[in-house]
Amino acid sequence: CDIVVDVGAEYVPEKHRYDHHQKTFTHSLNSLNPKYKYVTKLSSAGLVYYHFGKEIISTLQKTDLKDPLVETLFVKVYEKFIEEVDAIDNGISTHDEEGRYTINTNFSRRIGAFNPQWNESAQDIDERFRKAMSAADAEFRDKVKFFGGSWWPARSIVAKALESRFDVHPSGHVVEFS
Repeated sequence: CDIVVDVGAEYVPEKHRYDHHQKTFTHSLNSLNPKYKYVTKLSSAGLVYYHFGKEIISTLQKTDLKDPLVETLFVKVYEKFIEEVDAIDNGISTHDEEGRYTINTNFSRRIGAFNPQWNESAQDIDERFRKAMSAADAEFRDKVKFFGGSWWPARSIVAKALESRFDVHPSGHVVEFS
């Protein structure tokens, strides 16, 4: 294999080995690059995202890797999607006390639902894996598309409206969106 993910008990990016199942593994986005504030322990998904996420986002957005949008989307997609995967895979709860309810429809559960039930035949395990990969790919692409195609353009509209608020009313308390 060229790239090994989530097995092998080693994290060696130079050899394309991306596993987080070692007792000594404690990496977060912040520990790999202190410019990022996120301290949630990375899963293998987070490791792959850290090493390849910007390149993938650049490709999906059809923009240069150095475009500031790529960095912005890298952070936003991590914060709103990948960090949840990291936390769930590492058994990190969203709260410190017992929750009021459980969430059973998260991304990890949706992907896990492709596994056969204990009493089902596992004859189609490869097909199930392909379907899970396809679902994961589609959801990731949807997140990048949303943040790049909707969230980011909306931010610029709001910023322009805030910048010109004193042109609308001398108090600056009125914002006009156009």
